[in-house]
Amino acid sequence: MRTQIVITIAIVACGSPERTVVHGSKSATTTSELRPAAPVASELPPGMVRVPGTCRGKDDSDHCIPTFDIDVYEATLGELEACGAPDGASCADGTYPPELDRRIPAHAKPHYCRARGKRMSTEEEWELAALGTDDRNYPWGNELTCDKANWGAFFREPVWIDGHVSEWRGPCVGINPGQPVMPGSYPSDVSPFGVYDMAGNISELVWGPRARSRSPRGETARGMTALNERPESLRESRYRRSGARCARFVEEIVRHAPAVSPMVSVNATCVYVDAGRTDSLERVCTGAFEADVYEATIRQYELCVEEKRCPPVHVSPAVSDIVALDRPITNVSWVGARAYCQWLGKRLPNALEWRALAFGPRVPDRSDVIAAHAWCERGNWGGRFSTDHSHRSDDASQNDICHVLNPGRSLVPGTIRGDRSPLGVYDLVGNVAEWIDADGYPYVAGSHYDGSLDDFLQFTIRSAPDQPQPWLGFRCVRTHHAPPR
Repeated sequence: MRTQIVITIAIVACGSPERTVVHGSKSATTTSELRPAAPVASELPPGMVRVPGTCRGKDDSDHCIPTFDIDVYEATLGELEACGAPDGASCADGTYPPELDRRIPAHAKPHYCRARGKRMSTEEEWELAALGTDDRNYPWGNELTCDKANWGAFFREPVWIDGHVSEWRGPCVGINPGQPVMPGSYPSDVSPFGVYDMAGNISELVWGPRARSRSPRGETARGMTALNERPESLRESRYRRSGARCARFVEEIVRHAPAVSPMVSVNATCVYVDAGRTDSLERVCTGAFEADVYEATIRQYELCVEEKRCPPVHVSPAVSDIVALDRPITNVSWVGARAYCQWLGKRLPNALEWRALAFGPRVPDRSDVIAAHAWCERGNWGGRFSTDHSHRSDDASQNDICHVLNPGRSLVPGTIRGDRSPLGVYDLVGNVAEWIDADGYPYVAGSHYDGSLDDFLQFTIRSAPDQPQPWLGFRCVRTHHAPPR
């Protein structure tokens, strides 16, 4: 049984907290130092292409799209019917006659990509994969004609309007077939990255938490279809029955030796803590400290084990490629986490330090999050499949908020650029929950497995189960000692 201690905190600057990136004995103030290392050269799955990540502005990490892989072709009816869903059911949205060609795209259910070990692309990823970075309107350029893509062949029977016969036709009637065709049939409809049929054939499900028209789960659609009456911008999203094209994360490795793992330096910060009496807050200040930018990884922890300073952990990475060892260490006990930090001359953060690290000199509230959906692309949290249908509003694991987009496992620290605190620290919302130094072996934050938005905003300290967990890791801090004058 988990016990919960809720601390209401208001953060006040005791001198504005500052960020300095520390690498061993060196320090720098450039935000480029905070970015992960070069993209992984991991094996590209068959049928996918790699789209290099990009940022909208220099050092604007909140608007960066990390490198990702995306399917070259839309999912066909045959693939949807054999999607490998846990219950063995088809992933096709609708019933199709047996004589229909299974090689053409069809409407898809949102869980198709997850069942294939992938995920939906986000709106921004889809747009980047379709249009590249040179501000073109369509995959081939800016001119839209009927021979470029399978679109615009909509036709209805003539109708009487105000005493006149009006024929509603798409601009491509008689040129295009008016129904989806085999993927890749239009060689001009290929993006700068080699992705086919993003302008025509069938619209595609994407993750669109900010779209005006969307389902309650957050999926929306991008792209034109074989039946469009008139051209539509590929930069617009709308909800309708759509096909599927899947994506996957390409993680970025942070191979820092434990002794020189990047840290940020934080000035003394003051917070107001609920003193346990009505309308009574107690002012408490933290001293200056330094904190790890990234969560401790499997590779780093194993070095501590090799030196016999940390207890061994039985780790079973979800994949066998080179990325696995650079994911956060989990299944580690509170004692093991503390031993690792002590090995490096550090310690686990206390509750107030972790809170100040996450939010800086301000008080978080729900105005920071317009809707819970908006955070699904900002952090790797709430990604497991639902186990019941209780739809608890405070638990993403129960109402499926993020499972369509996020992978349900940890990622290399720093992969999701949106999960970055005001002080430049990554993965405080999601990825893995983190041990802190307090009585009862407590932990904070959400994780790839579950995660509560309310818990994060209210700063709920949760007592961990008796056994180490695959969703629970840690990061270290150390007391800041100013250099001599």
